Amino acid sequence: MNEVYFDSNVYGHIYRLQHGITKTCVKKLEQAVESDRVRIFASIPVLEETTTAILNNIQEALGRLRLIRNLAKRKKLIKPPALILEGDVVAYAEGTKSPSKFEAPRPGLRRLFFDRSSENIKTWREVALETKEEILKYSDEMNMLFNKIRPLTEERKKKKTAEPLIVYWEAIAERWAEHMAEDFNVLDKCRAKGIAGLLNVRSIRAHMVVQVSLAYANAYERKTFDGGNSRDIHHVVCASAVPTFVTHDKALARVLTRMPIPDFEVIELKTLLNRI
Repeated sequence: MNEVYFDSNVYGHIYRLQHGITKTCVKKLEQAVESDRVRIFASIPVLEETTTAILNNIQEALGRLRLIRNLAKRKKLIKPPALILEGDVVAYAEGTKSPSKFEAPRPGLRRLFFDRSSENIKTWREVALETKEEILKYSDEMNMLFNKIRPLTEERKKKKTAEPLIVYWEAIAERWAEHMAEDFNVLDKCRAKGIAGLLNVRSIRAHMVVQVSLAYANAYERKTFDGGNSRDIHHVVCASAVPTFVTHDKALARVLTRMPIPDFEVIELKTLLNRI
């Protein structure tokens, strides 16, 4: 049995039969889900991105929601990224078992999937506009964070025009992990147990790999943070709740596979289908 997380682009490609996906592929996936050989878990970021599509193409948004309803587990939703990170950081600090990465669907989710009334569509549009604003806000926050790291990078670039990612990781990752532990008020406890150990917790490591890789690209390759990366970061943390992340974003896949993440893989839908 494969437990997987689908990036939003995968649902879009299934709906549009793109990226080499055929009706036969879809049928095979549906059969695997029905027989419980594959368990697909959705998240708030996936649902937010899907409802945001309503601003451009309402029929596609409805179609993708129908796919999520039919393919993903309905009684279990992956927790929001911030809750996953907080739960794992605090558990590491306290030396306790990490809390579940799943939660029951929030009230109103059934309406999202089944209510096609004009009133509900209007509500979707309002939520979609709010989501777009949140994405832009998060993008600005990440750009500010990366710019805080930039002076350190500029100093390092005086010595080398470009350094390997692993060297950059060693210089940056523990510092960022400490910032996270400080945000959750457990920095001293995490330091006592070792920040390096914190970086081996799957959700934390996945989060840091994508953050540091994007910071590396931001520092050496571009001047501003790509707004789409904010959603990527959220998806990666949610995906860390299961062993397999299915995405068709090649750039994101490269970012995630440049550094090892224990018991975690990044594959395309075709690879998953070939296994079942």
